[in-house]
Amino acid sequence: MVFTFKNKPINTSSTHSQNTSKETDNAVSTSISKSLTEAYGIEIKDRNNTKENIKADGEPTLLVDNIHNSIICFQFVTKTIHIQNVRNSTLIFLPTKTSILLRNCEKVRLVVAAQQLRAHDSEKLQFYVHYNTAVVIEGCREIAIGPYRLKDIKNYSEQLFDEKTCNECAMIQDFECLAGQSPNWSAMDISKWHEFALDCEAEANSQKEME
Repeated sequence: MVFTFKNKPINTSSTHSQNTSKETDNAVSTSISKSLTEAYGIEIKDRNNTKENIKADGEPTLLVDNIHNSIICFQFVTKTIHIQNVRNSTLIFLPTKTSILLRNCEKVRLVVAAQQLRAHDSEKLQFYVHYNTAVVIEGCREIAIGPYRLKDIKNYSEQLFDEKTCNECAMIQDFECLAGQSPNWSAMDISKWHEFALDCEAEANSQKEME
């Protein structure tokens, strides 16, 4: 599967004149214009120890790269997502139109809904995935999977709200273990199911309460 971007993607770590960004109580809010997302797609790169809400229009393609110790909420629908080099972070997404590709990640909470999620060369991940998502792993270890639940999705789209939650977990196909139950993934214990907020401050507070 190939993930491509039109022309040169927007890197929000260095693009400030076209986008709007504000910081409140250590949380950053970033908005990206529709004209830019339609032309280029978006890159979210090089974040460490940050809490950030990101808004965009136009259902763009998205690259998330080199994120550490962060909570990032993507408050927009995407076309495709490519995630790589993420450590000890929580990434929360509205539904994705097609596919998500993840590689080289560790200790990540990933909250997604898509046609397909493919994960490579990663470990100690918690997938909160819509049950209709086809999940494929290869070269992965210690993967736990639970249901996709967003508590405030109605604020973003009535249509999405109709599909917001379920009590079923997606199944995982492990390319390294095609016969029988794979030792590399397991269904998450119900005590660890979580209804996520699409606001980074609210989610950070919720995670503190869980600790």
